[in-house]
Amino acid sequence: MKAYRFLSFVFLAIFSTGVLFYHFRQSQSDDINLESAAVKNIFPDYEKISPKSGSPAHYSIYQSNSNGPEGLTAVAFNTHDITPEIKGYAGPVKLVVALSTAGIIKDVRALKHSETPAYVFTMDEFMAQFKGKDVAGTFQLGKDIDGITRATMTSEAVARSIDKSAKKIGRQILKLDIPAPSGDPPKTLSYIHIIMPLLLFIVAIGGVLRHNTFLRWLALLGGLIYLGIIKSTMVSVVQLVNIGMLKLPDFVANPLWYCLVALTLLSSVILGMVYCGSICPFASVQEILFHLGRKLKWKELKFSQEVTQQARYVKFGILCIVMAASFMLGNSSAANIEAFLMLFTAHATNVGWVFLIFILILSVFYFRFWCRFLCPIGAFNGLLANKSIYKIQFGPECGGCGVCDKVCPVGAIHMVEDKPLIDYPECILCNKCIEKCPKEILFFKKDFHIQSTRQRAQRGNAR
Repeated sequence: MKAYRFLSFVFLAIFSTGVLFYHFRQSQSDDINLESAAVKNIFPDYEKISPKSGSPAHYSIYQSNSNGPEGLTAVAFNTHDITPEIKGYAGPVKLVVALSTAGIIKDVRALKHSETPAYVFTMDEFMAQFKGKDVAGTFQLGKDIDGITRATMTSEAVARSIDKSAKKIGRQILKLDIPAPSGDPPKTLSYIHIIMPLLLFIVAIGGVLRHNTFLRWLALLGGLIYLGIIKSTMVSVVQLVNIGMLKLPDFVANPLWYCLVALTLLSSVILGMVYCGSICPFASVQEILFHLGRKLKWKELKFSQEVTQQARYVKFGILCIVMAASFMLGNSSAANIEAFLMLFTAHATNVGWVFLIFILILSVFYFRFWCRFLCPIGAFNGLLANKSIYKIQFGPECGGCGVCDKVCPVGAIHMVEDKPLIDYPECILCNKCIEKCPKEILFFKKDFHIQSTRQRAQRGNAR
C-alpha cells in the first residue's frame, strides 16, 4: 500500500507541475510563431509576407517586394481568430487557411487541436479536399466534402470554421462579392448521450453490489457495443491531459464526453474501478478473447506472483511518462499510445497495428494483459480506487484459507502472514472472491454489507 501512496504522490506532482508548466509557457506569441511558420511553409517561394494585421486578422502574401495591392496574391489567416465559438469533439481546432485574391482556397493546415490522433488519423487527407474550392460555394459535409470516419463532429467543425472565416475574409479583406455563410445549426442537447452512459454505470454498479455475473457481462457488452463500436468513445489519458490543459469540448455538443469522464471518476472514488472492470470496451474484448482461448482448451500463460507484482507497476510508469511528455510538448497527442483507440477507430501506424495484434494475441492466453500491465488510464483509475470510500474487506472470521487469492483473475489478492490482502488499484470488482469465499465473510466497508448469492437464496428459502 505504501507503494501506491508513493505513486499517487508522484502522479499528483507530475500532473500539477505539468499543468503549471503548460499554462505558464502558453502565450499568444506561440500561436503567432506557429502561424508564421505554417504560412511560410505554404508560400515558400514568395518574397514578401506581411506581419499579421487587420480586422479580421490576416497575413498578406506578395509575389514581389511591393506592398501595394497590385502585388497582393493571397492572404492567410487562423480560423480560430474569426470563429472561436466553433469547437471540435474535444475542443478548439485552429487552422491556417490560405486564400487567393480570387477567393480560391490554396491550402489548409492544422495548427493546433485537442482531438485524439487515432480519431483524426486522416485529417490531412480531409483538409486536402478544400484545396481549389471557391469560397463563394458551400462546404456541406457529406455533399461537398467527405467527413472523417468516426469523427463527424470534428469534421463538421472544420468545415463550418473554414466556410465562415473564409467568407468573412473574402468579403471584408478581398472585397469579393460572395454570399454570407449560412447560419450555424441550432445546438440541441442529445439526451441519449446522457442516458446511455448512466444506464451502463447503473447496470455495472448493480452487478458489483449484487455480485451478479449476468449484470456485469451485460454492462461489458453494452460498453463494447455502444461506447466501442457505435461511438468509439472511451476514457483515455488524452482526456485527462486535455482537462489539465483546459481544452474542453462544448457540453451541449458533446455531453457523452462529460458524462463518461464524470461517471468514471465518481464511481472510482466511491466503489473502485467500475469502469475498468465492467464497462471498458477493450476490457470486454480481452475477456471475450481469454474465454475463447479457454473454450478451445489452449494453454493459459502464467507468470509467477513475484513477476506479476513487479510488472503491474509498469503501467504507472507509462502514465507518468505520457503525462509529463504531453505537458512538456504542449500537445495531448503524446498521450495517444492506448491500444483500444487503435482497435475501435481502425486507425494506426504500422507499428501501432503490430502492437495491437500482439496485445490481442496475448489476451487469448493471459487474462487482461493490457489492463494489468500497460494501461495508463487504468493506472490512474487504480490510484483513485485506492482511496475509494467503499472497499471489499474480510470479516474477523477469516481463517486465511487462500481461496480468494487463488480465484482472483487479476492477482489483486495475495496472502501476507496467512491473511489475504487486496490491492485495490488492481481490483476490477469481478466479485469472484465474494462468491467463492467458503465462509461468506467478504463485505464492503462503511457498513454497506454485501451478501452473497447463496445467502440471499438461503434467506429466500427460509421465507
